[in-house]
Amino acid sequence: MPVISKKLLICLGIVLSSSVFASERSNESTATPVNAFKVSFADTLTPEDAKIMSLKASELINRRGRAALAEFSRLDSGFMVKDGFVFCMTLDGVMISHPIRPQLIGKNLAAYSRYGQPLFQAMMDKAVIEGEGWVEYKWPYPGTSELRQKLSYVVKNNEGFFCAVTAFK
Repeated sequence: MPVISKKLLICLGIVLSSSVFASERSNESTATPVNAFKVSFADTLTPEDAKIMSLKASELINRRGRAALAEFSRLDSGFMVKDGFVFCMTLDGVMISHPIRPQLIGKNLAAYSRYGQPLFQAMMDKAVIEGEGWVEYKWPYPGTSELRQKLSYVVKNNEGFFCAVTAFK
């Protein structure tokens, strides 16, 4: 892809993200906040932290079943740390838990391809084929338009779906 096209896509993504954020902000007075998870991106999760949190989430799901999903949105649960959080998806791509963007719950994201990468399909494949492991992709570093390497540690659980936690490399 020509450099000009990449720059155009990045700018378009920033503009669209900004407009979505602005419309969400205009509804704040009437919307009920989901959580108060605030983070300084100077304090980011390490890949090792992400792996540990993903494995803990899988263990909790294996012990408590789907009832454990509620824990991932609680600020005091240990599943929302620094800039990291647990999200969970079915093996066919439906988001079933996302504490930061609850509007994604129930949506099938299997075909979602951001920055030319079908990242959720790669996560589903990792969960189905290997059961757990790293998925790498490019994602804008918070506060910039710079694409950096991001990792998601994906773990399939006994309930038949997977959970993951992400970190920048």
